[in-house]
Amino acid sequence: MEKWTTDNIPDLSGKTMLVTGANSGIGFETSLALAQKGAL
Repeated sequence: MEKWTTDNIPDLSGKTMLVTGANSGIGFETSLALAQKGAL
């Protein structure tokens, strides 16, 4: 089984994402990873 990484996230340029609870923890890390892939 292949390990999942943030490299598996496709280009999200121009996409709008809504992450609740993004001030800390897993929500923060999720929003950071999405932003690094181009999400707004």
